[in-house]
Amino acid sequence: MHNLFLQTQLGKNLSETDISQLFSEASTTNAWQRVIFKLSRELDKIPASYQIDEYLVPGCDTNVWMVYQEIEGHIYFMAGADSRIIKGLLAIVLTPLNGISLSEYSAFAQNVYLGELPLSAHLTPSESASLRAIEDEVSTIFQGLNF
Repeated sequence: MHNLFLQTQLGKNLSETDISQLFSEASTTNAWQRVIFKLSRELDKIPASYQIDEYLVPGCDTNVWMVYQEIEGHIYFMAGADSRIIKGLLAIVLTPLNGISLSEYSAFAQNVYLGELPLSAHLTPSESASLRAIEDEVSTIFQGLNF
């Protein structure tokens, strides 16, 4: 099971700086959506064994699965969704977090990073709610870790 988490490409091809740059070059809602669709491809396909109710993120209008594994003091994620836009939002949230330690997470200003990307102006209300639910789930995960 550990190998699956270590083999994921999430965060290996793009950094949060790269994501910010992609959005800074997008001037219209359609351009923003193209960036989000592109980022959705950064997520490896989540295995069917994780596409179960236990891993559903509550508060999303579509099925969103998120699973994590702590390996040698670092947290690794796998995630997926039925919607390409939501998959892109997962990639946006999880890219800078995949493989970080708890102390690195404590120092990471997720609200600043996401605040630099005024996503809400380009998302529907249900997409915005899903983004908040994903952020809440990540916060809950890290709050529950003791490594």
